[in-house]
Amino acid sequence: MVYSNDTFLAGNLLTTPDVRTMPGGREVANAKLAIVSYFFVNNGNEVAEKTTVLNLAFFGEMVKIAMQLSAGANIEVQGPIETRSVSTTANRTVTEIIVRRCAILTEIAVPKEGI
Repeated sequence: MVYSNDTFLAGNLLTTPDVRTMPGGREVANAKLAIVSYFFVNNGNEVAEKTTVLNLAFFGEMVKIAMQLSAGANIEVQGPIETRSVSTTANRTVTEIIVRRCAILTEIAVPKEGI
């Protein structure tokens, strides 16, 4: 199925998914994904890297998949980016990827040239 707000990301899980039950009885698993981006610095003479951390949310049948994952797993996820407000003592906004598909990868090939 194709969604209009889909993103495809590959990276390493920073945290083992935490499964909890929401007030309505629906299960959700949350985890953090680290994605490394490479770029040129020093007039293109060196390659540097930047790590971005994103929140993942697994719902429904995807919770069963999340329960098989652990910190350090190399995965690829697909799903929409969503933003929601969280009511705490200081209201804040959370942006997360709602995981609709997940694949465990054995290796990510990243070319150092032609970035």
